[in-house]
Amino acid sequence: MKRRRPRRNTNRDKQIARVVARGETFEAVGYRYGITRERVRQIAAGLGVQSQRAFPIIIAKGRERRRARIVARAEKRRALEALADRMYRLVKAGQSILAAGRALGLTRSQTDTISRKKKLGGITQHGRWRKKRR
Repeated sequence: MKRRRPRRNTNRDKQIARVVARGETFEAVGYRYGITRERVRQIAAGLGVQSQRAFPIIIAKGRERRRARIVARAEKRRALEALADRMYRLVKAGQSILAAGRALGLTRSQTDTISRKKKLGGITQHGRWRKKRR
């Protein structure tokens, strides 16, 4: 089977790229040249041209994603702080560090991290806990 050689930049493609760069929609350009909106986008992308209409939208979406990540990170931090406070109260009430961690549904690693952060002590290799020396 014979492979098709890729087309070179034709005058039509260059005209399409110029019109897209001016800010006309892909749909309008496609209608004018009798091709689909997606094909117009592909031609413009192949020539390295980006629609001026798309630029503000791309910037806004990037900002929105960054804000969402910041909010998600803050929510996660608050949830972990709440867990750490609950674990602290359980341990101060007389429960062992491991039992408090299990009661809260934490893994052993999470339990150890929170207990060190709250200065409750650490968990030894054998699963026992030791109090922080003063």
